[in-house]
Amino acid sequence: MQKTFSLRPVPVDAIRWNFANFWSGFDALAFERHLLGVSGKHKFRISEQNPQIVFESVFGTPGKGRERWPKARQVWYTGENVAPPLDQFDKCLSFHRDIKDPRHLRWPYYLLHLASLPMSFNDLVKCQSSVSTWAERPGFCAFIAFNEGCQTRNRFVEKLSRYRRVDCPGRVLNNMTSETLGQRGNLHGKINFLKQYKYAVCFENTSTRGSEGYVTEKLVDAMLAGCIPLYWGDHRVGEDFNENSFINLGVYGNDVNAMVQHVIELDSDERLQNNLFQEPWLPEIKSSEHFSFETSKDAILKLVANVNK
Repeated sequence: MQKTFSLRPVPVDAIRWNFANFWSGFDALAFERHLLGVSGKHKFRISEQNPQIVFESVFGTPGKGRERWPKARQVWYTGENVAPPLDQFDKCLSFHRDIKDPRHLRWPYYLLHLASLPMSFNDLVKCQSSVSTWAERPGFCAFIAFNEGCQTRNRFVEKLSRYRRVDCPGRVLNNMTSETLGQRGNLHGKINFLKQYKYAVCFENTSTRGSEGYVTEKLVDAMLAGCIPLYWGDHRVGEDFNENSFINLGVYGNDVNAMVQHVIELDSDERLQNNLFQEPWLPEIKSSEHFSFETSKDAILKLVANVNK
């Protein structure tokens, strides 16, 4: 079931919106905060009767939003590894980097995840640890996953565990109670748990050329906790985050043994640690055809401004 919410009075000047086919536990009010965070002067309120914009995701019968609210502007959104149905919606928001179509906007899931906390890119910068406080953390490495299907991820954790224990409170490779995380979906509980550890395994579920741009919450959660992220996933993740600030399996040609060896060297070499902690999480802001939060925000603003046209 999606989260219930009490409908508030809709101000006359508010943009009326609703949603369909979102995931179990979807926080509609966090999504609204997300829209408010990028829309500046505009106000948003959920409206059951006559929404102007309907956001539809992939967890239900396709077209449910249009069927229920046919006069609304239809916007498709997903954080999942799914291709956007451009011909069926007025706008599609997804993780894909290279879709050059005016109906598409890159809006990776970690943006909504930050808003759900609620946090921002500025908070991400502030969360970066110093090497001295990082070195005092009691735990070596944590791995939290519930999808058992990623063999690359499982193999990496198993090999790293031969060096030092990796704590795994999730369903995959479980070796400790999950009560330390709190209830599943407790975002702050996960981050607080990770703050005990120097490293966090944040491999995505997949890494293919067809899924370029698929960057979920995993990397961001490790950064918010001040861990050194151990990453695998998007081949072009450096366009969103500074690759010099974390360890990326792709740099080692997807050689799990080589990455494990580097972590072992890093763990005992203060010079390597200092070099890594001098690097910011975020790259320098550059103009690019690829993801830019500012250009994506501008596109959302344009969508909102034209909602009554």
